[in-house]
Amino acid sequence: MSPPLASIIIPCYNATRFMRDALDSALAQDYAALEIIVVNDGSTDDFETGIAAYRDHPRVKIVSQENRGLSAARNRGIREAHGEYLKFLDADDWLAKDALSKQVAVLQTQPALGFVYCDVIHVDAAGKPLGDYSVANARRILNGDILPSLLVGGYFTPNTVLVPRRVLDHVGGFDETLTAREDYELWLRIVCEGYPAYFVPEKLVYYRRHGSNMTNDAAWMAETHLRALDKITTRYPHRVAAALHELIYEQQRVDRDSAWARATIAAQQQELDAMKRALNTRGVRAVRALEKWRQHD
Repeated sequence: MSPPLASIIIPCYNATRFMRDALDSALAQDYAALEIIVVNDGSTDDFETGIAAYRDHPRVKIVSQENRGLSAARNRGIREAHGEYLKFLDADDWLAKDALSKQVAVLQTQPALGFVYCDVIHVDAAGKPLGDYSVANARRILNGDILPSLLVGGYFTPNTVLVPRRVLDHVGGFDETLTAREDYELWLRIVCEGYPAYFVPEKLVYYRRHGSNMTNDAAWMAETHLRALDKITTRYPHRVAAALHELIYEQQRVDRDSAWARATIAAQQQELDAMKRALNTRGVRAVRALEKWRQHD
């Protein structure tokens, strides 16, 4: 049986200087059943020169549109793609060689999943790693129903995700009214529809941080983050309420456990202090007894 086709969708807006890294990493995947969709979202840089070397590649399809934003570019890629599995790779990021094969393998063995995601390496504009960031360190729940973790900021970049087309056919694509955090809103929507997620604890993608990243505008990102949450809360009030209840219960449990742990440590410390006093007393008595024995000797 032939492996299922996977599509890597690369939206590009004025990122031609980085685009080669993204395309080369996509073409270097060790997963054979692959197509690559590049969506030029009205770039005003030298996109045509940068893409020229890839125009005749049999695995690469290039489409162009007027600038409509990241959500619209990704949705255009979804419409153009034929893959059973879809991966979204921004033009300034790139993939490890085995990223696709490892994530496809998970979806093939667990077909009920809404998406599979992985860990990420943050790099600077030149590709140099920045610290030791891990998705796992920012999340309490990594697998299954991850809604509670998502609600409290367990964010992961879109390049970490591989999603089955059937899931997007069910829940819809990216919300084009959001100018940022559109990926976050989509992951929330998928999870709220009852789909479980699965985390691959390997750093399979590279997220490039540079001066042109949208995430550099903290106030704007915070505002759009709240807009995404508001949309989800309005659409899935009972799901969100249940997840928040779970978070509150878990925090109360942690607080109780912490209080119990503090009380236990305090009790143990008292016991240790008592033992020290007893040993000191016994030590003094032992020394005195030894002195008396020597005097009589």
